[in-house]
Amino acid sequence: MYDKEQSMSVQSSMSTSEEMVQFRYQEIKDISKQFLTLNAGALVVTVSFADKILPLDQALSFEKLLLAICWAFLLIAFSLAGFGIYTNYIAVICAKKSFVKSLIYGNCMDYEKLVTYTYIYLNIAGILFAVALMFLAATGVSRLLVSHDKTANASIELMTTDKLTR
Repeated sequence: MYDKEQSMSVQSSMSTSEEMVQFRYQEIKDISKQFLTLNAGALVVTVSFADKILPLDQALSFEKLLLAICWAFLLIAFSLAGFGIYTNYIAVICAKKSFVKSLIYGNCMDYEKLVTYTYIYLNIAGILFAVALMFLAATGVSRLLVSHDKTANASIELMTTDKLTR
């Protein structure tokens, strides 16, 4: 059995670059892929059922804007999560070689700095994902609060004109 003391002694004997290659890279990669899948799923579901969420022929312009902002934030969050995965990949290469000349960054980069960029990309993507879900909820709430049913509006109009004529 592997107990806590043995685990700590193994990790303390490892350099930080070895720790990055063996442990941190895989953890960051797995969490990033799960987030990317969740983000893509939310985007696909909202686009697929857009007519159920918000019938575009009956929607007001601000409701269409809310849904468009939701989709834009989901796309940006998806892109940032992809950048996070790529930056994490470059970081593990840097950790293996201690540095690498990258075409994107143009100079030798410290892998710890790249891991910091990875966390920044993923944190911003997570925040944008949450904001996108808030815009989606706002779209649904506005749909519930504002009456779009033409027959309901017509019957209300008929009732009010009928009362006025009596």
